[in-house]
Amino acid sequence: MMQFLMFAVLGIMMLQSKMDFRNFTLFLWAIICILLLFTERKIFHDAFLLVGKNSITIPGYFSNKVIPWSVIENIIVRPDFVTLYYPENRYIQYEMLIEINDVEIKKINQFCQQQLEQKQILN
Repeated sequence: MMQFLMFAVLGIMMLQSKMDFRNFTLFLWAIICILLLFTERKIFHDAFLLVGKNSITIPGYFSNKVIPWSVIENIIVRPDFVTLYYPENRYIQYEMLIEINDVEIKKINQFCQQQLEQKQILN
């Protein structure tokens, strides 16, 4: 953030000097620095999988990915990975960054299976 501010301030101060290429490069570096700030925050941001009654939500930095139960065939929660199965043999795996004990894993799996069974009953 500080690099972005310094490049932007320097670019504004250099506007009086009629050096268009240098001004352009200063503002370009300011834009690159702000983009790097957002991408670094995205990379180092821990994603938490939110399992709800209507959908599974994967929070992101810019937008959340909402996966309704109607598109999921199966979900398996293990101590190290969460696996979401889609139709046509497609799946997505998410690594578990925190440790969850066996009791909580069983509760989450039971809840997910109940939601999948309700989806099948409605269809």
